[in-house]
Amino acid sequence: MNKKALSIFSAGLLALCSTGCMATKQLTDYKKEGFYAGINARGGVAIRQYNIKNMEEKEVPVHPDDAGFLTGSTMIKADKGTHPTIGLGLEGIAGYENLSLVSGIDAEFGGSISYKKKIQQSDGRGKTGAYLYDSVRTNIISPVPFVGARYAIGDLELSYEFGFPMTTFKREWGHHRYNKEERIGREKDSVTGKRQTAGVKWKFDKDFSAGLFYSKEDYNLKFGKAKSASIGLLFGFDF
Repeated sequence: MNKKALSIFSAGLLALCSTGCMATKQLTDYKKEGFYAGINARGGVAIRQYNIKNMEEKEVPVHPDDAGFLTGSTMIKADKGTHPTIGLGLEGIAGYENLSLVSGIDAEFGGSISYKKKIQQSDGRGKTGAYLYDSVRTNIISPVPFVGARYAIGDLELSYEFGFPMTTFKREWGHHRYNKEERIGREKDSVTGKRQTAGVKWKFDKDFSAGLFYSKEDYNLKFGKAKSASIGLLFGFDF
């Protein structure tokens, strides 16, 4: 790897803290008369910004233990959150020098995407008061089948993928007491969303390429709509 490629690779690792990273590693390949086919391992880290819309606010009454000095109830709704994920998968690729098609499946490891905590409306004690919470989480492991295409112009490669993330969104709300959640209600919905990912990569030598990607997701839920977006670094390793 030349010095220029190494410096970009190092900068990419530093940027992982605030963005994300996707990488592919060649496992097998076949070439004959301009035709190419192969299997790649792939993985990545994404820091997604979620926005959840059209959810109803939930009413949380005063906890029974506080009913002697607090009154009424408080409305709460989780809406936005930052969601780190890790993805691992396999892709099959086939095509010619300039254009190739790709398909495969990823396993994405996720969790909480939005969490909101607030004090009970009638409680004026500040940080030591009675709290309530609303949370939205996804499955710990979710499959993401995908299809896509890659187009090369010299050392520049453009890519586009359309994925189908399959997961369950779980919403829970209730009291937050002594660093523990006491749930009073929940709802969930198992859905297949839409994920679009576009990337651009530059080939620095025959074994290494790097660039940028942008990804967005959309989910239509029984209790609202969830959208996410992420941007990060894209790497390819062929050795």
